[in-house]
Amino acid sequence: MKIRVPATSANLGAAFDTLGIALDLYNYYEFKRSNKSKIIEKNYNSRLEDNLIYKSYKKTFEKFHKKLIPVEIKVNSNIPISRGLGSSSACIVAGISIAYLIMDRKIDKKEIFEIANEIEGHPDNVSPCVFGGLNTSIVVDEAISQKIYMKNNYKFIAIIPNFKLNTKKSRDVLPKKVEFKDAIFNVSRVSFLVASLVSGNDSNLKYAFCDKLHQSYRADLIANYDKITDFLDRESIISYLSGAGPTIMAITDINRSVKSKIEDFTDQFEEEYKILELKVDNEGVKIL
Repeated sequence: MKIRVPATSANLGAAFDTLGIALDLYNYYEFKRSNKSKIIEKNYNSRLEDNLIYKSYKKTFEKFHKKLIPVEIKVNSNIPISRGLGSSSACIVAGISIAYLIMDRKIDKKEIFEIANEIEGHPDNVSPCVFGGLNTSIVVDEAISQKIYMKNNYKFIAIIPNFKLNTKKSRDVLPKKVEFKDAIFNVSRVSFLVASLVSGNDSNLKYAFCDKLHQSYRADLIANYDKITDFLDRESIISYLSGAGPTIMAITDINRSVKSKIEDFTDQFEEEYKILELKVDNEGVKIL
């Protein structure tokens, strides 16, 4: 059997740890029962027990008190690792989904989302990874997700540098406390962002993506951040730091292409950049 899991982009400016969107960049996982568990992936050299796909697979069997069934998983990975595009969430959701199918358990996306949140520790990436589209999520006694339906269609242009940024390092630079006025600033921008996307008022997005909780702190960890975002804000509707970074995401109308302009602009830097034009994935994890 084979499944497909999308990349995700979280935070969307002010919506730190609360919003995430699924994009049409995919990892593919082909799997079958086996005598011995193994992961087959290009350049894969870590221990099986350390592999996030396998750990999530194993955790799901433990969750349902089932005897572990050995599995062989072939991975075709297109989501870059440690770039702020939800690679860990994709691995987690894949491992859980594969466990469901190997156990002959009916796919229940709500259950998969709850298990994924337990493993990941926060729901902003795993929610769109499971359900597709733009999602907001919270954790009360359980993880709860709500899909947000955007009026307009957008193109998401990912500016992916050739260097990684560890999520822990990216979180360590954030302040332990924030001023009340900064909290209010972000709360107002998130509500304004959702209202603008639902109503289709693109002119408001340049205000709605403003942030005072994380992007400015992380900018110093990312080469050329200010130069690139200044350029993108002139050439697109708006730009933001995708997840913990270092990928920077720009948003344009679905019918507009600025890829070649961005490629020409980033050619001046010592660092290399891969530019991808992506659309919203509205399906989430999918059995193929």
